[in-house]
Parts: sequence; structure tokens; C-alpha cells
Amino acid sequence: MAERPLKNQIIDWLKGYDYWFQYAGNRLLEGDPVTEELTNSTYVLFKEDYGLKEKEGGRKEINFNEIADNNEAKEEHIQLQAIKISEM
Repeated sequence: MAERPLKNQIIDWLKGYDYWFQYAGNRLLEGDPVTEELTNSTYVLFKEDYGLKEKEGGRKEINFNEIADNNEAKEEHIQLQAIKISEM
């Protein structure tokens, strides 16, 4: 039996975390670059999740795009490209 695709394993891992983390992780998995918009929207969700800011409106369900779990599925390679620490 083939091992689950790495992307699906990452999705399973993300589902165990708060909404803000799932939101950012899903966008990154789908190829969105780390932009000021992504950073700001994730920060707002973080503050809402921890009660530091009142929630504004409803939240959309996060739809993760998993890779089909069959032997004929195209293998997808995910590569870590960089880890950066920014000084505040």
C-alpha cells in the first residue's frame, strides 16, 4: 500500500490547529506567496481566535485540496524553499 501523499499528511496536521493557522497553511500549500496581505489577514484571524479582537462576520470553511489517494495519482513534490526570521 502506498504512503499517503505528503500534501495530504500536511493537511491532516494542519486540521489539528486553530483557524488562523489552517488558513495560512492552506494558502501556502496552494502556492500563494507570503505577502503583506496574507500576513495581515492571518494576524487578524489570530487576534480573533485568541479573543484579542472581536470577530468580524462569519468565517468561510477552509477547503483543503487533497491529492487523490490511489496508486495512479500523480506524485507531487513539495519542497521547502526558505525559512526566514524577521526582526520586529
